[in-house]
Amino acid sequence: MKNPFCYADARPFDPYNVYTSPTAAILCPNPFQSMYVQMLCGLLLSDDVLYIGALFASGLLRALRFLRLHWPQLCHDLSTRTLNQAVVTDPSVREAVGELQIKGTAKQQQD
Repeated sequence: MKNPFCYADARPFDPYNVYTSPTAAILCPNPFQSMYVQMLCGLLLSDDVLYIGALFASGLLRALRFLRLHWPQLCHDLSTRTLNQAVVTDPSVREAVGELQIKGTAKQQQD
């Protein structure tokens, strides 16, 4: 039965509310793994990124610093289509990213 007070089904599609990172990565309890995977997913699906946001400017600066510090490893993982087991150990995150890498590979082959 539909809830008459829930209008989520009636809302039009909004591309600004679509995330490139899987939910498992966003909710990962390890902040390093979460940030690493969110960066990796954003780079992997960069054509789908419409904007980058943070609640506070300090969060955006922290993300940019993380990107700068871990750029070589992120590039390696992107070019080899692998996820370093030493960096990301959470099994649910690894599984979710594996599915995204397959989609990213399929999308690249279409282009």
